[in-house]
Amino acid sequence: MADCSQPSDVAREALRRLAVRKIPPTPDNYRSLYHEISGTPATDAFPERALKHVAASLPRATPEQLEAANMLEAAVRTRSWPEFAAVLRELTQRKIERTRNWGHLLRELTSAVAAGDTAARVAELDALVLACGGEGDQLYPRLLGTLRTWNNDPAASTSAGADGDKFSGGHFADLRDALADLLERVLGELLEDVPELHGHALRLARAVREAQRPQDIAERRGEFRELAYRVQWVSAERRELQDTLQSVLRLIVQNVAELVGDDQWLHGQMAMLGDLLSRPLTQQHLEDVERRLKDVVLKQSALRDNLKEAKDNIKAMLEGFIAHLSSFTLSTAGYSDKLGGFAQRIGRAENVDALAELVQEVLGETRAMQISAQNSHDEMLEKQQRVDQAEREIARLQRELAEASAMVRHDQLTGALNRKGLDETFEREQQRSARRGAPLCVAVIDLDNFKRLNDTYGHRAGDAALVHLSQTVRECLRPQDVLARYGGEEFVILLPDTELDAAASVLVRLQRELTRRLFLANNERILITFSAGVTPVAAAEDRNAALERADAAMYRAKQAGRNRVETSPLPA
Repeated sequence: MADCSQPSDVAREALRRLAVRKIPPTPDNYRSLYHEISGTPATDAFPERALKHVAASLPRATPEQLEAANMLEAAVRTRSWPEFAAVLRELTQRKIERTRNWGHLLRELTSAVAAGDTAARVAELDALVLACGGEGDQLYPRLLGTLRTWNNDPAASTSAGADGDKFSGGHFADLRDALADLLERVLGELLEDVPELHGHALRLARAVREAQRPQDIAERRGEFRELAYRVQWVSAERRELQDTLQSVLRLIVQNVAELVGDDQWLHGQMAMLGDLLSRPLTQQHLEDVERRLKDVVLKQSALRDNLKEAKDNIKAMLEGFIAHLSSFTLSTAGYSDKLGGFAQRIGRAENVDALAELVQEVLGETRAMQISAQNSHDEMLEKQQRVDQAEREIARLQRELAEASAMVRHDQLTGALNRKGLDETFEREQQRSARRGAPLCVAVIDLDNFKRLNDTYGHRAGDAALVHLSQTVRECLRPQDVLARYGGEEFVILLPDTELDAAASVLVRLQRELTRRLFLANNERILITFSAGVTPVAAAEDRNAALERADAAMYRAKQAGRNRVETSPLPA
């Protein structure tokens, strides 16, 4: 057998064996023979291009999504199946760890209540359940935060012995009822469309309410564990269904965006929907988008009708112009025929009187032609003016249509930029800062006690407070500063050409101005304040990292007592 130490020799030998063995020359057969001849393991080819496309299509709206996408891209670049599998295992493990385990949380809460001031903690749990109104997405993180606070409380361990005796007394009934409320009002509503699990949760709730001793509940820990596992699977299935629907909608939006071509009035809606589908959906965000799209569609519908009317007017004027031009051509041809007839009659004239009569006729026809030409000129001039006016009207309507489409970059309630507008402006200001070597700071501000304001005075008062804050901030900022609504009661302020200390001073001044301005809710004066975090932005920094830094500083301000400003310098 020939020496096959070189890849080219191995390739030739593989082709020869394909022919000798009469094996179909498919890529798989060629690869199998190639590895057989070279003595290398027959591994499948790494689909680098396809996996790169998959990684590039992943959403990057949150830091977790961005990190996952970057990890997958790095694994694809290694062109190694083991590396790629390791990354998938790690991401899957993270997903499992992040999955909400209600059963585990309930067990931990039960233990924490028994270990501390039982009456106070039961009352706190009851208040949390009532405040969240059965909304699991709101209740879970608040319960988790409460549990962490209890676990970090040094007094909890010292009071465990004394409170252990209380647990068997009247406070057990409070804890039992709170646990039953969790099962009925939270899990019951979450699982309403899954009859089997819904019934399981309600049966457990009834059993908990009928329990006379803590041991009666402890004996059902197996049922709690089973329910928790099944809820976890339902949650994962719902998330997968939502992701699939989101992917389908994203494909539809991309297809529509390609079909609209140069129809600029649709570009704004497509851009907003694309931005919406690129990050996790929330009910509030969807409602804001629906309301904003309805307003834009109504305005654009009226503008399109006006634009169609203007175009129809131009079409009618052009048709009239063509008809008039045809009539003018016919009259000119008739005048030419008459001149030919006059020429023949002049040639046959025998005296001066006959010639004089012909001259009078020629002059009469000439004057008639002159009048006709003047009338045609006047009509043409009038039509030209109407065409110019219609063109100006079309240009104006097209500008308004483009402006209406651009409305999707602003928050409908406050008039500040929305997330889409913020992303575009942030990128532009960051590039400008890098070119000029000028500082750029970003601040995250959050209204204090906003949920209490909503619960006490209603959502209209909450919306009015957001508008009040937005107006105050815009009136006090410089023209080059940018305000954007980041979500809910959170706003972002971009401060170009501003150092960190100066940016913090700007926010303190805004806080003072906000407290001086009167805000009324149901004829009652309300003090509106906000907490803020501010940080500088590096030239090549990812904006999400800067926003996370400012957001963390804002939460420090809230923990320090609210109505404060905290700064966060660039990491070393």
